[in-house]
Amino acid sequence: MSHSDTEVMYLDTFDPSNHIFTRDGVLVPSCTGILQAVGITKVPEHPTALRNFRRAAARGTIIHDLACDILRGEEDLGLFAEGVNYLKGFKQFLKDFTLTRTVTENWLIAEHMGVTYGVIPDIHGWLNGQEAIIEIKTTVKVEDSHSIQTAAQAVALGRENALRAAVYLRPDMSYRFKLHTDPNDFTKWAEALSDVRTNVIS
Repeated sequence: MSHSDTEVMYLDTFDPSNHIFTRDGVLVPSCTGILQAVGITKVPEHPTALRNFRRAAARGTIIHDLACDILRGEEDLGLFAEGVNYLKGFKQFLKDFTLTRTVTENWLIAEHMGVTYGVIPDIHGWLNGQEAIIEIKTTVKVEDSHSIQTAAQAVALGRENALRAAVYLRPDMSYRFKLHTDPNDFTKWAEALSDVRTNVIS
């Protein structure tokens, strides 16, 4: 994937199996990696808690990918029975809202405040007639990092005025839709970039 900015050409790549971004062969930190590095996203230190965290993250990734498949008309739950109820909640979300012109998991690398970083917006499209950037989550708790993440995505896309939100899928077949309306999310993302400007994060 090539990116052109003021006649400068870059070779941008993304390895989905390892979640690694590169630009011209150089590793580029992800948005989530930056949020973890500056302490906005908390990663458990206790071994048992860390194992549970990683297990939940792996489950969430599968559910997230299946939800995006539904949007693309490629639904196939396969043998992942654990995710069925979460996805029923997602289907209900799609019934309750009008979501059109969607692009799912379209990765990109952007530069802001002298820091290059990668993002993968889950959904970029139009929600009830308004441009929207939406994250799909399977966590019970609404984390502060989630709204900063959508702010980072909006900056990368150059769509700071788009509606930002997250849809939280739950194992009881329900969902919660949370709008991200705090303009301080952009300030917090800028502060995170400032913190890492002189550091190398991979």
